[in-house]
Amino acid sequence: MFYKSLKGAGPLLMAMGLPLSLFGVTSAANAQGAAPLSQTTLTQIGALSADKAKRTPAQKKVDSQLIYAARARSGRAAVSGAPR
Repeated sequence: MFYKSLKGAGPLLMAMGLPLSLFGVTSAANAQGAAPLSQTTLTQIGALSADKAKRTPAQKKVDSQLIYAARARSGRAAVSGAPR
């Protein structure tokens, strides 16, 4: 029920939760003996998450691959901070 009280908090919670979720990802990888994620990978995940948080309601209904393909076709990076 706690999550329902947070509904609408939007990008602020996304920004606060991202480092925690990344910590969880790297902790799970280390617990299983896998190599930790590189700083570049973590930066790219952060860029993708930030881009997703900034989408308009209409863009949220469109598959992200279509959005990224349209950007690439126009010569732009799919996401600022991630490779082309």
